[in-house]
This record gives sequence, C-alpha cells and structure tokens, in this order.
Amino acid sequence: MNEVLKLEKADNIDELMALYEEIIEQTSNMEVYGRWKKNLYPTKEDIQAYIDTDSMYMAYEENQMIGAIGITIFQNEGYTNIRWRKDTTNVCVFHVLGVHPQYTGWTEFYFFEKRL
Repeated sequence: MNEVLKLEKADNIDELMALYEEIIEQTSNMEVYGRWKKNLYPTKEDIQAYIDTDSMYMAYEENQMIGAIGITIFQNEGYTNIRWRKDTTNVCVFHVLGVHPQYTGWTEFYFFEKRL
C-alpha cells in the first residue's frame, strides 16, 4: 500500500455520501464500527453542514477517496457531560470519521498522527 495520503477540504457531497454508504454497507454487522444506518446517519444534510463550514476533509490514496472526517471546535451537549482529564475549552472535535474498510489499519493512524 502506498503511504502517501493526501488530506484536503471536501466539496463533493456525492463522492462523500458514496464513501459513507459503502462504509455502512460493509460494516453493518461489525461491532467495532459506529453502526451507522443508511439514510439515518450520517445524512446528506449532516455532511453538507460540515462542507458549508469548511470543516469536512477527505483522505485520498492514489486519487481514490478512502476516508473522510469532520473537524470542528463545536462540542454538542453530550460532550459537556463527560468528565475529561484535560481542559476542553480549546479542542478540536472529530465527527463522522470514516475510513473505507479496505484501508483500515495504518490509515487511521495516519489521520491522527501525521496530519491532524
């Protein structure tokens, strides 16, 4: 596998939704994934909201999109109920992190360690 991963701002909603639908289809019975449901979450509107705020990023390997992530500084109500070990005033929150199952493993590491 080529270890050159390109991360760029997202703007193609159809390409993103195709990725999320493929992830949902291939991981629907796997315990380690988010158990997303097609047409329930993430929806086209959910992903478009990240695009509209320049918060959506896509990961490519050799011109094929293999992952996507929404990154914001917004924390919804669920986050305020957690007792964090660190101050969470100035943090980034990762949303809808999806990696095509064919590329799991080092790809997630690359998202976290090398690019973000």
